[in-house]
Amino acid sequence: MVSAGSRASRVLEGGACSGRNPRTRATRGERKLRVVRLGATTTEGEGKGEGKGDETTMKDNPGFWYDKANLRWVRDDKRGLPLSEWEEGGLTTMKTKTGEEYTLWPVIHIRLSNSEKFSVIDPEDVEEMVKSGKAVVIDVRPEYQYKGNGHISESVNVPLYRSVQGQSFFKTLKKIAVAAMAMKATERNPDFVQDACEALSTTKPEDEDRLLICCCSIGGSMETEVVSKRGKVFSDPEKAFGRESRSLKACYELIQAGFPKVAHLRGGIAMWRHKDMPMTK
Repeated sequence: MVSAGSRASRVLEGGACSGRNPRTRATRGERKLRVVRLGATTTEGEGKGEGKGDETTMKDNPGFWYDKANLRWVRDDKRGLPLSEWEEGGLTTMKTKTGEEYTLWPVIHIRLSNSEKFSVIDPEDVEEMVKSGKAVVIDVRPEYQYKGNGHISESVNVPLYRSVQGQSFFKTLKKIAVAAMAMKATERNPDFVQDACEALSTTKPEDEDRLLICCCSIGGSMETEVVSKRGKVFSDPEKAFGRESRSLKACYELIQAGFPKVAHLRGGIAMWRHKDMPMTK
């Protein structure tokens, strides 16, 4: 029998083989209901109360695979593997040639969608919550953008990415390639959660009672549908897993670290500016 890891590898490389449904470990009726946490999967009744991740019954377990031809993730229950099998195969993360390890975007989107700790908040609802001490805005843009381009008043800066560190071959190549486009080469900040705790003056994420509102330049989106002018709702294959962004990835990291209430600022800094909300330069 082909292992879940092997099947997931094939789907990642372009889909199932020979038209065969890759989900062969068990029929849908035989599969046990799973309890999914950010970072772990257990069958119902096992391991509850352990770890810091978000523990919630799986509400959405879609199949997905990577379409190399169109460079996008495809949501497809027939051809792709469900999240539970990607987890079983240990293939929910990937490592770049520069050594950084990332959680696959569809995994982040699904887990955020399933999490009761996550929400999306509109700009109009933020200001009063911050003033009353019920929320704090975490701006995850690089420091030079936070200070140079203006930021939301009373927000704190905790960059999710930093300038590329080290002189390895691939890191040097990345610096040269990005510099040729007049941009700064960045990599994931490995101390993001620790930096967030310091900025929030907290030692235990689970004890933070404020709502943490993450924002970046454009915000990204969790929405997978579009609405026509006539009000009809359609599924958009281009937005099968929303639109990824640094702020959404930051939300995932904070929930995984154990913070109980995390929100995403709809539309990001761009929408905040568009609505002429207060900024600090």
